[in-house]
Amino acid sequence: EDSASKGKNLIIRVDEGGKNKSNFKISLKVARMFSKMIPRKAREEMEKKGIDLNDVIQQIKDKAEVGVLAEVEDSNEHITISIE
Repeated sequence: EDSASKGKNLIIRVDEGGKNKSNFKISLKVARMFSKMIPRKAREEMEKKGIDLNDVIQQIKDKAEVGVLAEVEDSNEHITISIE
């Protein structure tokens, strides 16, 4: 197993109007075991933007390589889900 490309944390970042509004950083081990711990507000924000967090969690379970899993931008909000 190549551990160099494996991430350790799931990062959900929400920027609004060019400024950081909120960050959620969750250990991948925790995310895998307790995906329901992702804050409801974060889930709701993602769903409003068309991101299915259950799909993102499945991607994490399948392979946890470093990089962006999903990114959504509208007129004044930018949401990024990534593994770091």
